[in-house]
Order: sequence, then C-alpha cells, then structure tokens
Amino acid sequence: MSGSGRPRTSSFAEPPGIPGAVAAPAGSAAAVGSSTGKSGVPQASGSSSSGCSNLKLTRDSGKVTTVVATPGQGPDRPQEVSYSDIKVIGNGSFGVVYQARLIDTQEMVAIKKVLQDKRFKNRELQIMRKLDHCNIVRLRYFFYSSGEKKDEVYLNLVLDFVPETVYRVARHFNKAKSIIPVIYVKVYMYQLFRSLAYIHSQGVCHRDIKPQNLLVDPETVFKPRTPPEAIALCSRLLEYTPVSRLSPLEACAHAFFDELRQPNTRLPSGRDLPMLFNFSTTELSIQPQLNSILIPLHARSHASVHAGFWVGTGSEPPHQERMHGF
Repeated sequence: MSGSGRPRTSSFAEPPGIPGAVAAPAGSAAAVGSSTGKSGVPQASGSSSSGCSNLKLTRDSGKVTTVVATPGQGPDRPQEVSYSDIKVIGNGSFGVVYQARLIDTQEMVAIKKVLQDKRFKNRELQIMRKLDHCNIVRLRYFFYSSGEKKDEVYLNLVLDFVPETVYRVARHFNKAKSIIPVIYVKVYMYQLFRSLAYIHSQGVCHRDIKPQNLLVDPETVFKPRTPPEAIALCSRLLEYTPVSRLSPLEACAHAFFDELRQPNTRLPSGRDLPMLFNFSTTELSIQPQLNSILIPLHARSHASVHAGFWVGTGSEPPHQERMHGF
C-alpha cells in the first residue's frame, strides 16, 4: 500500500527455478515501495530517543536479529521478536523486502522496510492492521528503525511469506509451451474476487491488481482449456458502465465457479481445494442474497445463522435465483 491508501503487492525475487506446480494464492494484498539502494537487513543495536531501534542494514544469513515489535492485530503490546536467515528478495520504489525465519516458530516471513516520508501520509500500517482475511497476506508484527541519515525513519512490516506470484507461474508454463489448467484459473480468480469483496467492504480500494501482485504458494502442476463460462464472466467484468459490472461477490457466485462448489472437486494432483467457503459474518453481510450460492450444501454443516441473515444451517436455504445469466 502507498500513501494514497492503495494496497500493492511485493514482487518477490526470482528463484533459480520454479517448482513444477503451484497451489492457491495466499491473497491479494501485501506491500511494496521504493529501492533504498541497500541490501541486507536490520540488525538490532539498541534504541534511540525517537523510539526507533538503531538497526543497520547488513546481509547475514547466520546472525540472529532481535527487535521490539508490536503485533499486527490485537492490543499494542510490544514484544521481542527474533529472526535469522535474512536475505533480500525484492525491492522497488517502496523500499526493500527481506525474507527471514522467526526463531520461536521457525516460520518464514517477509519483512518489508519502507522509508517514512513526512511529506506524505502513509496509511499502509493503518490499513494492514485493519484487514483480517484468509486470502490477504497477514501482518504479523511491525516495528520502526532508524536510517543512516539524520531523522531517517523506516517502517518494518513483518508479513506472511508467500514465495511465488501468478506472473511467474504463468511465465514458467508459457516457457514450457504449456497452459495453466482452468481449475487453477478458477481457484485463483475465486480467491481474488473474495478478497476484493472483503477489502471493498472495509473501505479499501486496491487499484493495482495484476499477476505480479498476486502471491501464490508453490505446490502442484498445471494444464489447458477455456470454457464459455469464462468468456461470459470476463465480458461482465469488463463492462464499461460500473453499475452493469459484476461486484466481486457476484463474480464468486458466477456459474464459472460452480466446479469449485462440487463436493468431489480436486486439484489435478489429487489434493483437496483450499478453503473457499469459510466466509466470515462480515463477508456474508455484504450481499446476503448470494449466500445460498456462495456456500454449497456440503459446506453448510459448518455454518450457522448470524446477524439475521442466512449463513448455513445444514438445511436448504430460501430459494435464490441462479446467477447463470452473467
């Protein structure tokens, strides 16, 4: 996200080779910024009167770095966070993105380091702390650090690490003269629409959706074909008049995604689909008339009635008009 309040996504560094497969995207929001021309990561060396840790950018995969960071969600209770195995994985106009391993859990994280420009209002932290969705990269912690110049302050966002992007996956298969199978297109697009519906309901507009900004977790293998439902969906998404254009949740309810709602649908590898129907009450309140389509029968036993609208009770909900006419 930038000072304009628009969330954007980090493009992580190209690995030597991409695994022969990908699973589902982790979500549509993460972070980017501008290159500082430095490489490495913050190393802790105390704190300044401004409350920023005096961290110097270095590259050291073996050293353990400890900082005082605030959790991304919940009360503002600063705590010590230690990480190691640090390396640069991306940079741009926003700053630098590092990959690191948390010492306590051994989980990989991405640390986005952004220079705080006093001339602009940066709402990125405010927005990232507000968002809580399974298809949006999670903000685990944040902390501030001092730069080498006087009054230079950096915001460091500790995010879920998601190693790949839709762009690199598509490029990999293009080079192999292969096409991404429709089931993966459906899985990716469905989760994208779902995450967009959520951020729109929170008053956030992304404004930079593109393959480079869609993060994916590597896992499976792809192959081709394009059904007419896909063309019908695209034609409705490309409507010039906004009022005629599908909303993100209407897109999720489109017949193109019916295959995902079938109880026996699997990925080509035989693996189960990612969680697609664990809608929160916030999501289900956006366009409640779509809920009976969004949550298929086989997924309703895990839901209940909330806030006066149907979420799913294990029985058939009131009849809703099917959305094939898109």
